[in-house]
Amino acid sequence: MRKTTTRISALGLLLAAAGSFSCGRSGARKGRMIPVKTGIEFSAGAASVPEALAPRLAAIGVKSLFVPAIRATASGAAVSYEVVAAPPAPYALPVYLEVTGLGDFDAAVAAGHDRLADEIWSRVSPALSSGRYGKVVGLHLALRVKSSGAEYGDVLKRLRGRLPASQTLSAALFSKLSADERKKWDDVFGRLDFLVAEVFGRVSDSDPSGYRCSAEFAELAGVGIPLVAGVAPQTWGEFRPAGGGGTKVVADLKLNDLSEDRRFDFAYGSLFTNTDENEYVFTAKQRVGSTVWGEPARPGDTVTFRENRVGDVASALSTGRGASARLIRLESLDDQDHLIGFSVVEDLLLGHPIQPVLSFSRLGPPSELSFVVLNSSSEFSELSRLNNWVDVRVDGARIVEVRPGDFDRFAFVDEAGNPVSPARATRIRFFENFIAPGESMTAGPIRLSGPAKLTASGKITLPDGKSIPLPEAEVVALPGETGSGNEPAGGGKRLPGR
Repeated sequence: MRKTTTRISALGLLLAAAGSFSCGRSGARKGRMIPVKTGIEFSAGAASVPEALAPRLAAIGVKSLFVPAIRATASGAAVSYEVVAAPPAPYALPVYLEVTGLGDFDAAVAAGHDRLADEIWSRVSPALSSGRYGKVVGLHLALRVKSSGAEYGDVLKRLRGRLPASQTLSAALFSKLSADERKKWDDVFGRLDFLVAEVFGRVSDSDPSGYRCSAEFAELAGVGIPLVAGVAPQTWGEFRPAGGGGTKVVADLKLNDLSEDRRFDFAYGSLFTNTDENEYVFTAKQRVGSTVWGEPARPGDTVTFRENRVGDVASALSTGRGASARLIRLESLDDQDHLIGFSVVEDLLLGHPIQPVLSFSRLGPPSELSFVVLNSSSEFSELSRLNNWVDVRVDGARIVEVRPGDFDRFAFVDEAGNPVSPARATRIRFFENFIAPGESMTAGPIRLSGPAKLTASGKITLPDGKSIPLPEAEVVALPGETGSGNEPAGGGKRLPGR
């Protein structure tokens, strides 16, 4: 963790230096709009931007959108194309139309740069002139090119000749360049209005596990064009059958469901070799006919989640302060299907606390009640069998019977937290493997010998490994509660708004 943070922080210093040379070649290109402050790049296609979100976007400095219009897939020297659906209504913010690439484009670029440029233009030009996106201010190529820099420069030269003079031409760089590759990329820099250096996260690729971004600002010193820091905070799960083939992408919010499914074993993966991500591997112990991703699982099938730590995302976002802008890649502007959604990014940029916020309540009669815990924030915990728990302290009555309800398990403990028999227990410790954004959990019924005062405290471990205490607080009755205490609050465990 410390090594990662140090590396990213160093990028921040280099980005600050980048600002000193960002006026070079771009100075003569008057009238073209270079990204400033914050841009949102939609990773899956044209996503809606509700008018009600406008104040929130303005508050975090969002000035432009990068919207895929064409999806190109490279297989060796061959490239196939798919037109991405336009938004239902034009955007109010300026738009950079994007050609999104899947796979390695080096062979395709080297095999025929004129042909590739013509193919791209024939497919993207209708979108550029359609008016369906609102104000289009540029064309952006998000193609994974590394070793064919000189030929890629020719592709860009041909596109620049066809693009209106008022619109920018930009490209993305996804990886570190060798010294020889860096020289060849001078032809690329000379054709661009700005460069997006993808410095953090995974992006979708032809392989279901995606491609890890690793561009380095240090090697880009002196390129003479503005630099934009690209950050991809969102991830996903990958289902792989034990027999091979048939891989499938699984929404990473499903990590919460699998953490509670006893038909799967759980283990940490790449604990020491993959320091920039938390890797969680779930392995089916038996045949599972109905899964959260919609297909059966058989013994040995795995689902692997590679999750960015929120603290590392925060460090990566801070690197954009010295560049022309930062570009944040999100599937959409809602929080569906992702642990790190727009709300988490918003909290990070506004400096809000980045941790779950738990509240405690009770319902039902005093001697047979249910205990309710609500995470009211968009943040989540580490996945851990031991390090996320809530203690319910019982004063004035004996504990007769406890059922864990939505929690993964419970234990009877004394004041020091040591396991004891139910007769000697003053506390019930409820363990939760994973606390999801907006999650509500209910334990019970809890039977007591009579009325009692309940207080709750606990501990949560965050994805970066830091543990935070939950100060003791009184467990209050839900307003207007009249239930028997045998039913869970609000229908049981839930993820509000998801």
